[in-house]
Amino acid sequence: MKKFILSISALFFSITLVGQQSVMVMSAASSVAPNTFDNTRPRIVLSSGNTPVVSWGNESTGKVYAAKYLGTNFSSPHLITPGAMQAYVAFWNNAEMAASGDTVFVAFKAEPSNTGGVFVVRSIDGGATWGDTVQVDQLGSDHSRFASVAIAPGGNPVVHFMRFGPTWLDPHYVVAQSTDGGATFAYDIPASTTAPGEVCDCCPATMAIRDARQVLFFRNNNSDNRVIWAAQSLDAGQTFPNSAEIDLSNWTLAVCPSSGPDGYIAGDSLYYTWMSAGSGQYKSYIGSAHINSMQLGANRIISGGPSSQNFPRIAGSGDTLAVVWEQSVPGNKAILMAWSVTGVAGIGSKIDTIATGVSVVRNSDIEYANGKFHIVYQDEATNTVLYKTATVTTATSVNEPISEQVKIYPVPSYEFLIIEHLQGYEKLTIIDNLGRSVYTADVMSTKMQLDIAYLATGVYTLKLSGSAQTLNSKFVKK
Repeated sequence: MKKFILSISALFFSITLVGQQSVMVMSAASSVAPNTFDNTRPRIVLSSGNTPVVSWGNESTGKVYAAKYLGTNFSSPHLITPGAMQAYVAFWNNAEMAASGDTVFVAFKAEPSNTGGVFVVRSIDGGATWGDTVQVDQLGSDHSRFASVAIAPGGNPVVHFMRFGPTWLDPHYVVAQSTDGGATFAYDIPASTTAPGEVCDCCPATMAIRDARQVLFFRNNNSDNRVIWAAQSLDAGQTFPNSAEIDLSNWTLAVCPSSGPDGYIAGDSLYYTWMSAGSGQYKSYIGSAHINSMQLGANRIISGGPSSQNFPRIAGSGDTLAVVWEQSVPGNKAILMAWSVTGVAGIGSKIDTIATGVSVVRNSDIEYANGKFHIVYQDEATNTVLYKTATVTTATSVNEPISEQVKIYPVPSYEFLIIEHLQGYEKLTIIDNLGRSVYTADVMSTKMQLDIAYLATGVYTLKLSGSAQTLNSKFVKK
């Protein structure tokens, strides 16, 4: 059937009250820094006032930078690695960040890999200025890899990193605590050793902290079974007596996948995400587990199809959460975001496209506060880190027109889709669940009808964009 758009401004439709639904409103993407600073593996945290602070690396020079959002743009990049010091910077491993109020920490592994230490740098003014490096590890003849940081109550940093013996054997994760705001660190404590086998030796880990509870999420390697585990401390990181397998994907792989998990504590549960090819395809997963019993809840692929997915990251609070990941199908690279306002159970029903194109977009990260997700990602077309926001709002379909509220109906849709109140929008795109653009047109009036009979049954994203606003909304084609 031929595809067409028909303006229906002169037609009248009777619309009955159909209730409320949550929609995600996207901002335009903005550059964090000029492309001369490179863009490798960006990370984002929120300081006081939910102000974004972004760090990233330069893979050629080993330099790590950070910039603070000033309301309309980001500050000039601050060099985190001083002098001749170089960090290990790669698309799958770089410096990591954590923030609590105006205290922000960046942790990184220094080069060379054999002798370089694990360091942290602190800002106490929300990322405006940064202090000197502080060495965390006390290795002797051992080696380290994969530095990351979380913040305990009182603003004290907790650094975890992978530790090896003198001959690069026995990889395991350790945790080092500070009780003086990051000026010094205690000797590291083993955290992953209650899991069978050893940790996956080229997969980064993450940590979540609430009160005296510290949870380390890591990929384990037990006879090439490379699934996700969680180790817990209930005494502020003095011991990690227990760990549990929290990944049912049963992925057996003889080589390291160089991809780790991400997670946080939500009420009485752990929410977490990871990549696995246990199904035969590289996919992003969502999982949950009871924080005390470690009984598993959700444990599933977020989005199917023929795409290859990797490097998922998660953020949220309460029942509102989102996962971002990079996705590849032939001829298209994309950053996608699955989001829910009904907890982990709703993840997968609403998927928006953060970025897409034939050039590489990768390494997304996400933070959340007060109804707004803050997202950064690596854009190879411009060699920059790009930043955008996604705000959860409530859309209502009502009898009376509301000029500022876009309305989309009927839902579900069969042969046509009607969109009203398109003031300020200039372009319309339909995107399938693989992130592919299947239809694009200029917005020609404030009310339009789309012929969608040719579309396959499924969930699609309708993207509306203008010079000052962007909106993404899901619809179901029956």
